[in-house]
Amino acid sequence: MVEKKIIKILETVIKEKVNFKKQKKLVSNGYLDSFSVLLLISKIEQTFKIKIKLDKFDINCFNSVSSIKKLISKK
Repeated sequence: MVEKKIIKILETVIKEKVNFKKQKKLVSNGYLDSFSVLLLISKIEQTFKIKIKLDKFDINCFNSVSSIKKLISKK
């Protein structure tokens, strides 16, 4: 359920065709830039009713669906 929601959010942020279940380097491979990461954070916060603190922000948390899922589960 969480994974499906994350993929739906990623599909609205990333306009390219990406296999989100296999892709492990969304930031490193350029699918997410600084602006799209901020947009992604906003959508994640709204969807999952959480707050992602930017003082402990790690861009690598957004490299894959599984890493985003881990970030959400910590909140």
